[in-house]
Amino acid sequence: MTLIKLLSTNIAVPEGMVFTLQRRNMSWLQSPRRVRQAIFPVLLFTIVALIIVRTKNPLRSNAIFNVETSVKLDLNQILSQELLQLLKQDVPPVEDVGESIMDDWFEKEEEFCDSVKSNKSSPFSRPECLAACVNRGSLLSAPQNQRRNLIVIPYRDRRTHLEQVLPRIQQLLTKQNICYLIVIAEQFGAAPFNKGKIMNAAFVQSLNWFPFHCVTFHDVDLIPLSDEVPYSCSQFPRHTSVQINKFNNRLPYVKLIGGILTIPVKLFLRVNGFSNLYWGWGAEDDDMYERLMANKIPVTRSDPTVSKFRMLPHNPSPASSADFRSRILAFSKARHRLDGLNSLNFSIIQSSFVKQLRNKTLTMWPETDGYNKGMTRVHHIQIDLGDAPSWLKSNAYSADYHTTV
Repeated sequence: MTLIKLLSTNIAVPEGMVFTLQRRNMSWLQSPRRVRQAIFPVLLFTIVALIIVRTKNPLRSNAIFNVETSVKLDLNQILSQELLQLLKQDVPPVEDVGESIMDDWFEKEEEFCDSVKSNKSSPFSRPECLAACVNRGSLLSAPQNQRRNLIVIPYRDRRTHLEQVLPRIQQLLTKQNICYLIVIAEQFGAAPFNKGKIMNAAFVQSLNWFPFHCVTFHDVDLIPLSDEVPYSCSQFPRHTSVQINKFNNRLPYVKLIGGILTIPVKLFLRVNGFSNLYWGWGAEDDDMYERLMANKIPVTRSDPTVSKFRMLPHNPSPASSADFRSRILAFSKARHRLDGLNSLNFSIIQSSFVKQLRNKTLTMWPETDGYNKGMTRVHHIQIDLGDAPSWLKSNAYSADYHTTV
């Protein structure tokens, strides 16, 4: 199903529907960006060739050992396979994907604002959402506190954390008079957790219900301590989780933008979203930082005197090889135009608005769709990201393994 058709439908995506981004019905040679698009595959192919040459030198070839199976994996060979796979895919240009999404964004905003005004039972029929519709038709003319913010919480097996974080976030969003939708994006299946890909899928899927101006990616284990923590949209990407108790209220490293990141829609489209390659814990946020820098997009940080968070305790999440993650990260700038929103595929297992919370406790996920009385501005989706790469599935993790990041 093409992106244009997916975003133009007026109904929620049925269970089991498969999303795969496809090229528009146009010849590649007719694209005004054909020269630019040709450069990146050539560059990536050159990088792969260099890696293959390096692999042939046994003195320079590095290997890792899996802690469960003690299977030796050649990192250079694996990385070559991943990059070559990207070259084989017929992905549309980043600019074409962005234009398609924005065209549908304006159509969705018209439908959304009409519904907000006419359907009093809609959870969005509130003053802040009505105010956000005053400047309809523009992503930038509305004041920042009148822009619609999508909150994406990537999730799996952290129910106790979710029950603590969700009410607190709702409290702050309501207090700050922000028109919002919270999407709990749950990865379905037993494959290693792919945080970047699940966030990409939530971004695309949420446009069916909510034409947001910006998106905030929010870890499920971070509790804001101050009511002044900003949840409004920002002009540039904003890293909000500046001080976290686990890290002694200081940034572990300068380039860190993980935890809570708010980014305008257009800028997220410009960098092609997150990478889809990071299976297991870590590095997808560092990859995003490199994408932003490659596109000369500055990152701001919230006021550290108010942006303080408590990280809920949890067991360390298993991860793939740090060496492998660092090697993928090293090629972020050369790879990001082929790996992201334009190469995304997933299927929806279940999708529904969550019923009103009682005693701040979540009950079973409801099976009800639509804007019914008693519904909140919280949506839960289960997303199947497909299988992890064969080398990872067969060697890096056991069959019953799944991470709980």
